[in-house]
Amino acid sequence: MAAFSVRFPPQDDAAPDEESFEVAFADGRVERLTMHDYARVYAVAGLYEEVVQRMLACATPDRVAALLARAARRLGWSPGDVWRVVLPWLALTPPAAATDGRASLHHALAAFDPARIPRGPFTWVL
Repeated sequence: MAAFSVRFPPQDDAAPDEESFEVAFADGRVERLTMHDYARVYAVAGLYEEVVQRMLACATPDRVAALLARAARRLGWSPGDVWRVVLPWLALTPPAAATDGRASLHHALAAFDPARIPRGPFTWVL
């Protein structure tokens, strides 16, 4: 069995921000979550991608990534330049790989801790 399976149970006239789904884990646990349970959704490897990208066919992350990549290219930025800006927003120190253009999200995952992300409001300074 895969690490988890997801199903959308019948919704009791829930508001769009309250709609839930159930995650059944290989060990028999079942959790009911909403997409706004961010810390929990992102804590389960692959859950966001399964629910949002595959099951709901939402392409927003890909679209946003493409827009960011296009804007970075127009500015003449390398991937390392992007990571030096983005990772501090996530309360992470850019890894050494970010300075030579080889940075990827995988470099940041090991250090990612949602509890370290500062609460807003955010001021965008480039």
